[in-house]
Order: sequence, then structure tokens, then C-alpha cells
Amino acid sequence: MKRKDLYLKMFHYENFFNDKIIRLESMDYDTKVFPMPEIYKKAINLMFQHNTLTYSDFGGFPRMIKQINLYENLVSKTSFQKAVFVSAGVSSLLNTVVKLISRKCPKKEQVVLFSPEYSFFHSVVEGNGLKPIVINTSRKNNFIPTIKQIKEKINNKTLAVIFSNPNNPTCQILPNNFIKELVNLCKKNETFIVTDEVYRNTVFDEKNYSPIEKVNGGYNNLFKLFGPSKDRPGLNGLRMGYCLFDRKFENNFKKEHVVSNFSNNIIADFLFLIDISMRNYNMTNKKSNDLKLFSNYYLDDYNKKLQINRTKQKKYLELIIREINQNRNIVDFITPTCGNSLWFKYKTALPPETFVKLFTKKGVALYASDVFLDNYKINGSWSRICITKDISKIIKGLKKI
Repeated sequence: MKRKDLYLKMFHYENFFNDKIIRLESMDYDTKVFPMPEIYKKAINLMFQHNTLTYSDFGGFPRMIKQINLYENLVSKTSFQKAVFVSAGVSSLLNTVVKLISRKCPKKEQVVLFSPEYSFFHSVVEGNGLKPIVINTSRKNNFIPTIKQIKEKINNKTLAVIFSNPNNPTCQILPNNFIKELVNLCKKNETFIVTDEVYRNTVFDEKNYSPIEKVNGGYNNLFKLFGPSKDRPGLNGLRMGYCLFDRKFENNFKKEHVVSNFSNNIIADFLFLIDISMRNYNMTNKKSNDLKLFSNYYLDDYNKKLQINRTKQKKYLELIIREINQNRNIVDFITPTCGNSLWFKYKTALPPETFVKLFTKKGVALYASDVFLDNYKINGSWSRICITKDISKIIKGLKKI
């Protein structure tokens, strides 16, 4: 099996699951437990009232682009105007990025990836005829690559380094010094950086995390991906995200993406615009024109619901760790620095499909570590528990491990 097919294993494992099984790996928020803000529902009603169910603008409509640029400036505390392209989720944008940069540098065919990592990155790399160079990280370093490993892998044949920060699935943050060194190596070898920051707003202590713009020293061969599906209950299924990049790539980006998707879902676009506008409002106390459609009740409810959800996730995490510490079949875990999941190790190193089938028979749905590029022969059998469901169901599932 080619490693690009590993991403398909996620869907293969789904065939073993059913409605009665306890889903410990699912990233879908139970919105009865983690309530979605009322402003999303109001926004949908406004769309119907004003009969604006039309095709959306290719790449996102102008006032959304403006709000995203403002948001990124506020988050990174920098001042720039980047090209922004909005589409149906971060994953859909990655393929466009890889196609664009591979056409720009056809003689470079190597792409550096980290393990464990979101295996879709690997699938896109191989699917575009490129060669993945995987850095196998270790538990000793909390599955964070070392500078030595990076230096050994990046050279003048390296097209790009693709990674998520915070990491999926370990929920660990890459240190600023590591990012700086990575950027310097990429500059030296004219290597592109493609980073997915979709988990950044789930960081528990924001002082420990910096968006890449704050530490990249102005490097322009950078593509950054972001979306709301991991930090906003109710937005998972809307599949919205954007790519931020230097304007010199804008025309080529549109040419590459147009064969994949002409326009977005207009309702999803509008909800995403409202959400980004709310993020900006919370940092500036200034309402965009779109937010003036909503009373203060909806603005207050937005912040109240999100705070309830974050507090609940932190509490759930404490209860999960307490349960894990009492479980003799779980021999190790990494306390997450962010996010909505916890990465743990089973007592026995099992082949991936054996691992999945074992827990399916016990009534628990878990992905094996190969879904995250991690080799069980190197690190053992690791998996994740997602903190997106009612805690009683999660604890019930944990007791079956």
C-alpha cells in the first residue's frame, strides 16, 4: 500500500463503526453539550428573509477578505495586506497550494512532513507526484521535531515543509525558536512553508503560542491555512477555511483552484464572515457593518457560549486525565497544550487494523496511529480521545479500553 492511501484508512476504519458504538475519536461537536452561539442561527434566518441564497464570490466576497486581513493582523500583531482565498475548508485549499508551488519549482520534488501528523498532508504530496520526506518524532520530545532533524532533511531539493501548529493529533505547540530556525533553513534553500493553524484558538495559555508571522522575519514564501471547524461548535459541517499568502501568488492560486471549486456555499460564507467579524469585534470593540444587523444580545451570547464551551473542555480534560491515570491499559499520554483531544498510548503495540477491531468489539471507536502517519513499530499503539462529546459517554468509553 502506498502511504498516500493511509488517509483512506480513516474511512476504512469507519466501516467497522456503527451508531451504537462510543465515538472517542470523533471531532464533531455535540452541540447539545457544547452549545453553538445564537448568532449563527440568526444569520441563517437573515439569509432566508432577504432572499440572498445566490452563488458566492469565487474565493470569498470582498468584505470577508477585508475582515480576514484585519483578523490576521490583530492576531499576529503585525501590519500587512496579504492575499486571502476562502474555500470549503482547510483541506480543500492544501491541494491548490501544493499544485501551485510544484509548478513554480518543477525541479524540486521533496516535501518534508512530520510524524505524527494529519495524514491528508501526505496524501496530497504523493497525489501530486512529489516525494514525502517524513521526520519521525519521538515521545522523549513530546513528538516535536528537533532542529537537528530539520537540518538533516531540508536541502536545495526541498520544495516545501508542511505542518500543523498546534499539531494534529498531539495538540503540542512548536516552540518559537524552532519556527525561527525552520524559517532560516527554508530561506537558505528557497523552500516554501505551508502551515495549518486551525487549532490556534484552542490554545489554553495564549502566552505560549505565536502565529508564524510574529517569528518568520518577513519570509514571503509562506502559505498559511486557517478555519473555524475546530474551535467553533456548530461550524464543523460548514467546511469553511482560508489560505493567506503573498499577493505575488494570487493569480496563479486562482487558476489552480478554479478547477476544484468555483464558488462556496453562500450560507457558510455568511456565517464565516459573521464569526470572523465577531473575533475582530472582541479585539477592537468595533462593530463591522455586518454585525450591526445583530443586537447586543447576540454578541453577548456569542462570547458567553464560547466561554462556557472552553471552560467545559478544560474541566472534561481534567476528568479524562484522572480516569486515564487509573487505567492500567493506558501506559502513557501527553497532556495537551491546546485543542479538543488527548493523545494516549495503549499497553500493547498492535498492528493498526487489529487495534481498531479490538476496540470496536468492545464498543469503542478509535483510530489507529497510522491514520496520523505514526508507525506503531516505532512508537507503539497511540490514538486520540476527542473532547467534543458529553463527559459521561467519554468516561464510559475510556472504561472499555
